[in-house]
Amino acid sequence: MTVDEAMARIDAVKEIGGAPVIVEAAGKGRHRMIALDPSLRHTWSPWAHLDLREPDEAHGDDPDAQSIAVLRFSPNPALWFGIMFSYLTLATIAFFALCWGGAQMIMHNPPWALWVIPVALAIALAIVVAARIGQRLAHEQMLLMRGALRIALGVEGHAERE
Repeated sequence: MTVDEAMARIDAVKEIGGAPVIVEAAGKGRHRMIALDPSLRHTWSPWAHLDLREPDEAHGDDPDAQSIAVLRFSPNPALWFGIMFSYLTLATIAFFALCWGGAQMIMHNPPWALWVIPVALAIALAIVVAARIGQRLAHEQMLLMRGALRIALGVEGHAERE
């Protein structure tokens, strides 16, 4: 199947497992973002990013060469930004706490600012744990989306890399 045929099949997907989905073209036409309808989305609901590529040059002019589909899951883009912004904020706070605590030690004052660092690390760990919980909650939706996309592309029994 050519990339254009595969794109047409993906663009025709309107529901997955009875749940309406949104398929958006992104980039230069060979990338699709697939998400559940906003009415069915949860905070932990995954977004699927599908890239379709022509067979690589190693196949030459082989008429049996198949297009390559790469499917990646990610959290909602707004949630992903929030997580990354939180990590950046915590790292900045910890850095300045380290500087402040170092200045306190140089001035022979109690370095109470250093206590901010373990608090920032604990909050970062809590974010990691929350992300793991979200991944577990989203697992069923990821399997549903992946299975429906495999059916739409007709790739039953083909090689899959986890």
